[in-house]
Amino acid sequence: MIAEKAKYRLRWAIWCLLLAGKAAFAASLVNSDALLWKVTGEHGEVSHVFGTIHSDDPRVLRLKPAAQAAFDNSERLVLEIVLTPEGMLNMMTRMYRRDGSELKPELPEPVYMQTVAAFKERGLDESWVNRLTIWGAAMTLMIPQSEGTVLDLRLQAEMQGRNKPIFGLETVDSQLAVFADLDKESQIRMLTIALGELHRLDETTQQLIRYYLREDIAAISNMENEYHTGENRKFMVRLMDRLIDERNGRMTQAMLEHLRAGGAFVAIGALHLPGKNGVINLLRKAGYQVEPVRPKAE
Repeated sequence: MIAEKAKYRLRWAIWCLLLAGKAAFAASLVNSDALLWKVTGEHGEVSHVFGTIHSDDPRVLRLKPAAQAAFDNSERLVLEIVLTPEGMLNMMTRMYRRDGSELKPELPEPVYMQTVAAFKERGLDESWVNRLTIWGAAMTLMIPQSEGTVLDLRLQAEMQGRNKPIFGLETVDSQLAVFADLDKESQIRMLTIALGELHRLDETTQQLIRYYLREDIAAISNMENEYHTGENRKFMVRLMDRLIDERNGRMTQAMLEHLRAGGAFVAIGALHLPGKNGVINLLRKAGYQVEPVRPKAE
C-alpha cells in the first residue's frame, strides 16, 4: 500500500502540474477529443495509445469497450514507468532528506507553518514533515487522499497476471528529476501553489474525472484557467517545457520500438496526447497513421 501511494503521489503531482500549465494552450489543442488512438505502421502493424488519468474512481477503472478490447488483444503493455520494488524504494528515499538537514530553515516561516498545518490534517506530525524535501512536500500535498489502486497500476497488475511483458518509457529517476532538479525558488513556488489548491482539491478532482469520462481533454486543460494568475501562471508556463514537450519527445522516441513490433497497448497520461507537440502529432510526423477510436453512442 505504501508503494502504491508513492507512485500515486508522483503520477498525480505531474498530472496536476500538467493541468496548470496546459491551460494557456487549451483553446488551440488538436487531438484533444479522444482517449484511445489506433496507431498503424507502414507494414500494417497495429498498436493503440490510450490516455489515462491517475484515479481510483470505479468509473475510470472500468474501461470503455473499445479500450478494453484493445487492451485485451494486446501483446504487451507500455507505461510511462513500470514500478519495480527497487523503483518504489528509490522513489520513497529520494523524497526524504538524507543529509540530516531539515525542511524548516529552507522555507519562509508562513509557508512552513502552512505546510505543517496541512500535514497535521493528514495525521502527520512536524518531525515527519521536516524530513521531506521541498519538492517532496509539494508532491504529497498535490494528491487527494486515497486508498485505492489507480488506473495505470490496475493495467500493470492485470497484464502481469496474464504473464505478458510490460515496458516503461521513462524511469523513476527521470520522472523525479522533473521536480528534484528545480532550483530552490521554483520548488518553494510549487509548494506554495500546492498549499493554495488544498481547499478545492477534491472539487477539482471530481470535475477532472467528469471531463475525462466524456473524453474532453481540452476541457480538462481549460480547468486551470480560473485558478492561476500572475506570477504563478508565468511559473507554470515556464515549467511546461520540462513537464510536457521534452517528455513527449522522449516518450515518443522510446515507444517507437514497441510500435514497430505491433500489438502494443501504450498507456500514458491523457494530457500527453494533444497539441502540436503532443504524442499523437509526433507519431504522425514519425510516419505512423494515427486515428481516434471514439466510443459508440449508447
